[in-house]
Amino acid sequence: MKLLVEGVEEMTRLLRASLSRNATLRWEPAPDLPSLEADPAQIQQVIMNLVVNASDAVAPRGGIITLRTGLETLDREGIDRHFPDQALRPGPHVTLEVADNGPGMAPQVKERIFDPFFTTKFTGRGLGLSAVQGILRSHLGGIRVASKQGEGTTFKLFFPVGPGSKRAVTPEPPACQVRFADYRGSGTVLVVDDEEALRAMAGTALCRLGFKVLEARDGQEALEVFQANREQISLILMDLTMPRMDGEVAFRELRRAGARIPILLSSGFGPEEALQRFTGKGLAGFLQKPYRFQALVDAVREALGEHCGEGEPLRYPPPKAVLWLPEFATGHPVIDAQHQGLVEGFNRLVATTLDPKAEKGAPEAAFHCFIGATIAHFGVEENLMAAAAYPEASSHKDVHTHLTNQIQGLAAEFQRGLMDFSPPNLNFLEGWLLCHIQYEDKDLVHFLTAKGRGALMG
Repeated sequence: MKLLVEGVEEMTRLLRASLSRNATLRWEPAPDLPSLEADPAQIQQVIMNLVVNASDAVAPRGGIITLRTGLETLDREGIDRHFPDQALRPGPHVTLEVADNGPGMAPQVKERIFDPFFTTKFTGRGLGLSAVQGILRSHLGGIRVASKQGEGTTFKLFFPVGPGSKRAVTPEPPACQVRFADYRGSGTVLVVDDEEALRAMAGTALCRLGFKVLEARDGQEALEVFQANREQISLILMDLTMPRMDGEVAFRELRRAGARIPILLSSGFGPEEALQRFTGKGLAGFLQKPYRFQALVDAVREALGEHCGEGEPLRYPPPKAVLWLPEFATGHPVIDAQHQGLVEGFNRLVATTLDPKAEKGAPEAAFHCFIGATIAHFGVEENLMAAAAYPEASSHKDVHTHLTNQIQGLAAEFQRGLMDFSPPNLNFLEGWLLCHIQYEDKDLVHFLTAKGRGALMG
């Protein structure tokens, strides 16, 4: 990485854009600091996260956020005393302080700030301090926190200097130089993140690749932007944790709204924690924050399945048969049997599409069978709702009508030659199917089970 001071100065505009209106940023750089062996994108994300946290802390009454760099030598005794269980080693370290004069933290809060899912704020703010700590650990760095109620909080970061300060990591070239000639995109990407600075970073990178960029601050706004620009948007890059409507709910609602485009998810949490609710839902990919430019390029290329700069074909992952997982079962025998029938119908469509020896017209026949099974399934559910006097039957039927119109629209597009059975279209159908299985009928089954009205009236 270049000098830390230069890196922070380059971020000044984005940092100020992320501050609350009544927060002031003060920058106090130390001269002649040595350079770091570090991933600049990750260090920038750490700084951004801490500044956003400080801005939130001072937001109610206003205040000052101070960024201060320095140089400090640590010995073994000091490391053992002040940095237990951290990866620091004795020697010179470049330091960065992020201090605010906000309300400070209570001792019980300070003890838990590095827990992975602990927060005192609404969801969706930055990486989370556990992710910050993980990045510092990977750089053989450390962090120290000082906070007193009524006086403010200071996070002090320590980065080792000299050879070997980071494990075998080659610094990344500037974004515009990373295999830039290998890929040029086209179309429009919707970037969804509640952090303005993070939206700007991702948007700048995508613009350099040749994309147009639209932005949304949360899942609800993403739905509105998509509905207003559905013909232009070819990819959605969306954060997981956001206020008002998070990424999981937005993913489901976008599919319901007819989004047949790839959706990439990003999160400061690891893929195991972030993706546990997305198993089998047709997600196009996952980017763990902070991600490097090349990771973004690779994810976009794979998700879109387009062609790169010199005509090199890109591989779009082919759809696979949907496995009937235990978590798909609702516990209602009629609805579960219907859902399993839909899964089998989709799997026949996939099999005939991918089989080079399939008879002519077999995919089309399988597609129409799948459409027929879907509409019949909606009819069965509506009979169940009528027999049980389900209070939400009207809104549930509205969803059926909307989905029926979408599916019949697909059939019409196919008849006019505007749609084929390419992997992106099949993956859209898979995503719709699995969202329906796991979400659409949850409230209905809960009502039927609770009231004991599960039998289908003849």
